[in-house]
Amino acid sequence: MSIRPYLILTVILFIITSCSPERDCDDPVDCLPPITQSGANTAGCLVNGEVILPSGQGINTGSVLMAQYTFSGDDDDDFVFGLSIRDRKAGNKMVLVEIRNQKLLEGSTYELKSSESNSFGFYNNGYISSYVTNEENSGELTISRIDPATRTISGTFWFDAANQDGETVAVRYGRFDVFYY
Repeated sequence: MSIRPYLILTVILFIITSCSPERDCDDPVDCLPPITQSGANTAGCLVNGEVILPSGQGINTGSVLMAQYTFSGDDDDDFVFGLSIRDRKAGNKMVLVEIRNQKLLEGSTYELKSSESNSFGFYNNGYISSYVTNEENSGELTISRIDPATRTISGTFWFDAANQDGETVAVRYGRFDVFYY
């Protein structure tokens, strides 16, 4: 038997493993983008210790990182903030944070409770199971910077969320420094 088939197999395995999207960090928090307030257009978090970053591509499946902060009416409280992080490389997982009917202020912290309270956190594991904050499983969003001139917003978040079967996930070390529309 020739050494050539083993060499070819070794080269193929090397190429496959070197192109795979690995996130090897001693501490998973080190794999997240740094906390910034410069309009770096970055975001990420940990879900049960797993790194979630905006990544991947798809056809007609939406942006991997999207933020909105809009005024939707005549009342001073008709604001909507939404941040969506989709990680297609990790199985199309998605984290969403939304605050409705509140004008966001720099340095302020907002409780993430439930969709009925107009402020919530949401996680989808890429399959059927979705998790959402509620009265027992809540979290917080802190706004560190808003710049309407550059349309950037920065902050941090964390939350616990449950699915319909009562299983929970812990979303931690969430951070964002993004452009919004």
